[in-house]
Amino acid sequence: MKLKITIGQTVLTATMYDNPTAADFIALLPLTLTLQDYAADKRCTCRI
Repeated sequence: MKLKITIGQTVLTATMYDNPTAADFIALLPLTLTLQDYAADKRCTCRI
């Protein structure tokens, strides 16, 4: 299965393996993550 990961204006494609762990992760989708600031660097929101 292929996934589209969007970070800001950047779109990435990921390929998931066919196994129970990947199936559990796919069951959580769609998923939006907000990342915390680390070492005074940038923050972003990622939608998978």
